[in-house]
Amino acid sequence: MTRIRAIGRIDALSRLAIIGFLNAISFNIEKAVLELGVTGAITSTFGISVIVWVAAFVAVTELRKEPDRPLAAGEEWRLIALAVFFILPVKYVSWVGLTLLALDILSASERDSAARRAGWILLAVTFPMFWSKLIFSLFSDLLLQADAILVSTALGLPREGNVITLSDGVSHLWIAAGCSSMANVSLAVLGWTLFLHMRRETGSPGLRWGLLCCVVIVALNVGRISLIGLYPAHYDLIHGAVGASIASWLMVAAVFGTLSYGARHAASA
Repeated sequence: MTRIRAIGRIDALSRLAIIGFLNAISFNIEKAVLELGVTGAITSTFGISVIVWVAAFVAVTELRKEPDRPLAAGEEWRLIALAVFFILPVKYVSWVGLTLLALDILSASERDSAARRAGWILLAVTFPMFWSKLIFSLFSDLLLQADAILVSTALGLPREGNVITLSDGVSHLWIAAGCSSMANVSLAVLGWTLFLHMRRETGSPGLRWGLLCCVVIVALNVGRISLIGLYPAHYDLIHGAVGASIASWLMVAAVFGTLSYGARHAASA
């Protein structure tokens, strides 16, 4: 117990955040390496959006800016309880632990402090990596049909559920879970949260810019699926590693581009 007290509260929280994040993404890293090889996994950022990597780094950096203090009575037990989530080799459990860690940081931090910014960003990181997947599992039919409606409207083709009949009348485009806009919208929310809490003094994008960013991301996702419907012969290229990589970087550019413009607009207003 003396050892835990010696490192201080902020030091303990930042270490837990790093360990928890690395443990949580270990499943993504393993899957990417097995499917793409080491080089392919690295170039694809291990199947994890650059936005998540940046936000996780910023969260820990902001947390470590906070002046440290010794752990108060009882705090070490709460941190030990949180650490249990990070040592269990069970998929997604670490994301629950990170969520609780972020809430713990928020509950004990002062308004406008670096720790509070870190807590909000860390909490937002868990959304695209875990909570959006949970929401999708509960409402997958509705969410996939929403994507199918947008794609069928863009292509002017009939659909049934989340299946679109292509122009030849024989081929069908089935929109699966991996093609849902939900995960990409959650990345837009994370990007908006990152900008909102990091650009308070110079201007941060308001809610309307966050909503616009979500619309742009949905449009990009629908556009990619529509290309598959228009050029089914190039399915492997558009839907495969090359297409996925291009789409991922376009979405990163769209998020940071839209929100950067919104932040500059807010600063000049």
